[in-house]
Amino acid sequence: MESQHRPRTTLAAALGLALAVTSLPTGMLASEDEPIGCDRGWYSVTRTEGIAPEGVVADGADAWIAGGSLVGGGRRRAAVLHIDGEGSRLEQPPPPDTRDSGFMGVTATADGERLWAVGFGRETDSVVAYAARRGPDGWDVSETIRPEEANAALTDVAASREHGTWAAGFLQGPPGDQRPWVLQRRGGDWIASEPPLAEAERGTLAGVSASDAGGVWAAGTALADATMRPYLAQRTDGGFTRHGVTGLDDAALADIDVPAADRGWAVGHRLVGDTIEPLLLSWDGVAWTIAEAPAVTTGPTLLT
Repeated sequence: MESQHRPRTTLAAALGLALAVTSLPTGMLASEDEPIGCDRGWYSVTRTEGIAPEGVVADGADAWIAGGSLVGGGRRRAAVLHIDGEGSRLEQPPPPDTRDSGFMGVTATADGERLWAVGFGRETDSVVAYAARRGPDGWDVSETIRPEEANAALTDVAASREHGTWAAGFLQGPPGDQRPWVLQRRGGDWIASEPPLAEAERGTLAGVSASDAGGVWAAGTALADATMRPYLAQRTDGGFTRHGVTGLDDAALADIDVPAADRGWAVGHRLVGDTIEPLLLSWDGVAWTIAEAPAVTTGPTLLT
């Protein structure tokens, strides 16, 4: 896969981690003319399929937009819109055994032969994690992941040749119990781990990065003492290691990309007075620091 861009939704962060598992975001329905980027500028792909887009991965003329399509009654079903040189087709992998489902992220495997899309399946009072894989002959794997005594959702997925495929999200137990959650695809199964939290802290993950040179990173938001802080964790031999950002409170992260050991970026937003400003963090191989974000004059703004 040559290029990848994944619009992210800051699931719990924008609400101060007051996430209700029965109200995951539905996004906005894209118009019939979906703008697609290419070397010569932007052009529109005329289509009739409706999808609430949450993530996209592209390779040349092919692009896959993951999200959910409305099926009536306020419900949606996890779907992927495949766009190529001939038009667009809505693909619907076998859904989880729940009334509602949606994808939140999509990526290509390092060999370019498969896609992974991840998200959630939802009942009235519960949420389960959901993952599906597309091979050369179509969607060949559809899996529901149900941790014991906890709701779960996956928000992003990434892959590299050296580190394999990783998905990130969160677990939610009783009120006040929200935990970062990471899954690694290994040996045909998803191997789960929980990146660390401090005592009396809770958190969720919104983005994951996997690259041969940069390693595996996860980003999201932690909440302690009624204060939001960016959550950044790096995969090491002993598990995940937290990284802080000096002097940064009332802030949340929506996505992360670390393509090299000494270069990386994370984006989100921060609360400043009575407004919301974009947040951009930079990694230099030693520490994460606040970088200059685009100037905003139009009102509350988030980077996703």
